[in-house]
Amino acid sequence: MAENGIFLDHVAILVRDFEEALSRFKVLLSLSDDDIIVVKGFEDRDDLLDVAFLNVGNAWIEILSPVKPDGPMAKALEKRGEGLHHVCFSVKDLEAELKRISDAGFELIDKEPRVDRYGVPYFYVHPRSTCKALVSFIERWRKTGKDSWRPQPKR
Repeated sequence: MAENGIFLDHVAILVRDFEEALSRFKVLLSLSDDDIIVVKGFEDRDDLLDVAFLNVGNAWIEILSPVKPDGPMAKALEKRGEGLHHVCFSVKDLEAELKRISDAGFELIDKEPRVDRYGVPYFYVHPRSTCKALVSFIERWRKTGKDSWRPQPKR
């Protein structure tokens, strides 16, 4: 882990065909089913996605595919095509990190953390502040089951 407590959590890739992409990356990265968390119908605000997290050691690859044809991710896919969606960094204290980044003058998409259905808080920094790269920060989490996540307790 970096001295500042920030480390790469995952890189997200937006795809059209979830099953094909998952199969390709599974072979490409020589992964077993135990290395992969799959969540079908993941609810993210106004959107519905199929999501897979592929464990590649100290970080994850996230495969995202829109299920809702008129949702934000489907619109992003139509506008930009398949490829890198965002880079996510993990921190111990998400609210302190959000304040630090805001105080440093970065434009935030989220003024306060979002919380996914597993209770994991996260937020996005606007690409205008990060050289056109969508960057997110997440509270450190760990795998607790085949299809579940849980935030790690703060230490």
